[in-house]
Amino acid sequence: MIDSKGKSLVVAGRRMPKEVHALVYTINEHLENIGRSVRYVERKDTEISSVGSLKDLTYNMKSGSVSTLLMLNTNPIYNAPADFKFNSALKKVENSIHVGLYNDETAKVCSWHIPTTHYLENWSDARSVDGTASVVQPLIAPLFDGKSAVEFLSLAATGEYKDGHNIVRETWGKLLSGSFESSWRKVLHDGLLKGSASKVVGIAGRKIPAELLNLRNNNGIEFVFVPSPSTFDGRFANNGWLQELPGAVTRIAWDNVAQVSKKTADSLGLKSEDLINITIDGREIQMPLWVVPGTANDTVILELGYGRKGIGRIADKAGFDVYPIRTSEAMSYAFGVTIVGTGRTFELANVQDHWSMEDRPIVREATKEDYKYNPEFAKEAVEHPPLESMWDEFKYDKGNQWGMAIDLTTCTGCSACTIACQSENNIPVIGKQEVRNGREMHWIRIDRYFSGDVENSASVEMVHQPVACQHCEMAPCEQVCPVAATVHSDDGLNTMVYNRCIGTRYCANNCPYKVRRFNFFNFTKETPEIVKMAMNPDVTVRSRGVMEKCTYCIQRISKARIEAKKEDRLIVDGDVVVACQQACPANAIAFGDILDKTSN
Repeated sequence: MIDSKGKSLVVAGRRMPKEVHALVYTINEHLENIGRSVRYVERKDTEISSVGSLKDLTYNMKSGSVSTLLMLNTNPIYNAPADFKFNSALKKVENSIHVGLYNDETAKVCSWHIPTTHYLENWSDARSVDGTASVVQPLIAPLFDGKSAVEFLSLAATGEYKDGHNIVRETWGKLLSGSFESSWRKVLHDGLLKGSASKVVGIAGRKIPAELLNLRNNNGIEFVFVPSPSTFDGRFANNGWLQELPGAVTRIAWDNVAQVSKKTADSLGLKSEDLINITIDGREIQMPLWVVPGTANDTVILELGYGRKGIGRIADKAGFDVYPIRTSEAMSYAFGVTIVGTGRTFELANVQDHWSMEDRPIVREATKEDYKYNPEFAKEAVEHPPLESMWDEFKYDKGNQWGMAIDLTTCTGCSACTIACQSENNIPVIGKQEVRNGREMHWIRIDRYFSGDVENSASVEMVHQPVACQHCEMAPCEQVCPVAATVHSDDGLNTMVYNRCIGTRYCANNCPYKVRRFNFFNFTKETPEIVKMAMNPDVTVRSRGVMEKCTYCIQRISKARIEAKKEDRLIVDGDVVVACQQACPANAIAFGDILDKTSN
């Protein structure tokens, strides 16, 4: 990093204390990154929240000085610090009103619950991380008779109901200069107000805080509370796509776990799937243990956002509630923890049992210098015997020949591609037990591998490898299907003919990449009507007994072909953007015509 001054970056997470952020600033300053790879902006007062203010509110509620309490899009009964005892305090409030999307834990104990519209249904405004002002526009009209947050706040403040669109227009009428209508239309078109970002601030003369020069050495085990990558703080717990999405590190779906290193597990005499008791200051929870190489020794990572009750068929009984041991004094970290095995185990839905490469060239790595010296190093890692086939190899050298490349160096394992594919291609949610049975339906999965010494956490390295159908030119699945339900198209796609498939599963057995998915049950039979509205009408909904897999979003290819034909031209690079490629935040996926030398 010293050799890359001005081009490097050191960041600290939100849960880190201010002293750590000051240290990170000092490091970035030393690396000459300030104003180049990182800049600091003035923070708006509206973005600052405080545990202390919630503590004061709880105290006032307990003392009886709060007669009416309005809670907007929040769920303190579930996620407030355990030492506040918010539930008992709320019982002393005469009128409690909960305004939110779900009839959740807080709504159930309030005097009133007022349903709001979904964020895709309402008008509002917002500020981005850098302070840029933006208008939030609805994608669809409200499906039910709910009111948006801005509509409810306007009604509560003025006593008069106004439409959300008019409220936002009135607010922006005070911000925009010149002709309002033209300025308003431009903001709607651009999605933001140019020049509204917060000003960049300088922080001169910072020194390393004394607190960091005299760090205390806490003996024993440290607990780290982190928001779940899937459910966050619990607000997305009723989303089946996210519940069934395996963790990027743990590869576990439908549950959260106490994540530890192998050395820590051995010292406790525990192993993966052991059910443990966790006690902090007299507060106790139970949850399963899971060993993950690379986790810091004497550290236990706990994901928040699980263990919800009575809010929906997806969230109920999924995972374990960690909030009962999280206090206001230990919102991110906790010490003085006791872990004891119960002698019982808990079954987890782990989609990748084999996590070590064991010196096999599954993922092939080299330095930049080695790659320059030998660009073919990856192909030399395994033997490629001469092709022996019953058929002559077809030459795919005409028209469009579709192909995909994934940059493993860039891939972060975030799984956005998996969710995008699930949404685009109407892939069903099947539930924890079927995932445990190895019947997950994701068309693109992200395998995770470790290398290094598992006994030494500091030496462990992790790599993510997205795997989808490779659309093999001499596809082994095509050769064994007795009814030609999987065939090759002239443009290089391994396609599925669903109405031919009789479910022999020979193709899945013969696939070396194990990317074919079989509908053992009619998983979409009990799908609620409102969920069906989110399905893609361009993609067939598969029934029981049918095999399915990645199609390279053939519906998007067909659409691009039709548009090109209407305009009397050829398909050009960029006309076809597949769902996984579109969603990838790291730009790790490239898709296009492999015969087009100008293709990305």
